[in-house]
Amino acid sequence: MGAVFTVVMATYNRPGTVLRAARSAIAQSFTDWTLLVIGDACTDDTGAWLAELGEPRIRFINLPQRFGEQAGPNSIGVALARTPYVAFLNHDDIWLPHHLEDAHTRMSAGAELYWARAAFFTGRGPRDDAVLFCEASPEQRSLDEALDAPLQYSEPMSSWVATRGLLERAGRMPLSGEGRIVPIEAYLRRLWALDPRFEAGRRLAVLKDRVQLPPPIYGHPGDYAEPLIEAIEDGRSAGLLERIEDDLALASAIRMALPMQAHRPGGSASSADLRRGVGLELDRLQLAARGRPWTLTGEMAVRRTGLAVDSQPDFDAMLEIVKAGHG
Repeated sequence: MGAVFTVVMATYNRPGTVLRAARSAIAQSFTDWTLLVIGDACTDDTGAWLAELGEPRIRFINLPQRFGEQAGPNSIGVALARTPYVAFLNHDDIWLPHHLEDAHTRMSAGAELYWARAAFFTGRGPRDDAVLFCEASPEQRSLDEALDAPLQYSEPMSSWVATRGLLERAGRMPLSGEGRIVPIEAYLRRLWALDPRFEAGRRLAVLKDRVQLPPPIYGHPGDYAEPLIEAIEDGRSAGLLERIEDDLALASAIRMALPMQAHRPGGSASSADLRRGVGLELDRLQLAARGRPWTLTGEMAVRRTGLAVDSQPDFDAMLEIVKAGHG
């Protein structure tokens, strides 16, 4: 049977976390997938580390020039996909074994866009082997609410699964240098405008690292997440889920959790209502009123890798190079 899912993973010089993410794909109960790991001009041995897994469903493609963010590599991966469905997996996140199986059930029933629930972990403190799960995605999410909710409401992209047709209609992800909002938010608004058949998962399926580390973030091996993937590989996911629920209760009690609910100032109409009714984009108007022209490319790249990105490559030219080199 051919692959049903193309899993797209963007990465840059963080082979340890990439391996854990890839291992969580290998541990999936639904096995008809292929994983495209798109290196953002990696200069380390990420490809060699992945090859050591001996997994023929994993393909590493290293871009010749760096975008400095996930949006470029993610869009390259989507453009190369030939399967009915596309799933995203951030290089420092982990899937529980039922993620793709749950997604396949929803997509087979007609969903065009599916978001699994994610549990966010952080709070390592002085113990590098200890994590605390501090919040989780709401059980019932909607695209409308996502337009008024904090960014973490719709994160991570590791929980997103879509039909290839929907993503083709949406076009590539906007780069951070092309607008006033972060790429995932801009992409969310583009998908919302297409009014896809949307489904939200009820059970936790994605483990998201909040990545509260000093810059450069990618200099840290992220070994604190190793016990999580080991529990999954050893068949201890049920126990891990119990622990996560206990952590979430504790984090809520001590008010550590980030807010997830949508916020509409003064009970005003939602951003979705304004867009539908009069075509206004409230967040863009607010940023313009504040005189806040900003691009995140340089800031994000330095925080994550310690290296600046002065300019980003032309996406279409990059895609042609990749297609010519990899078929």
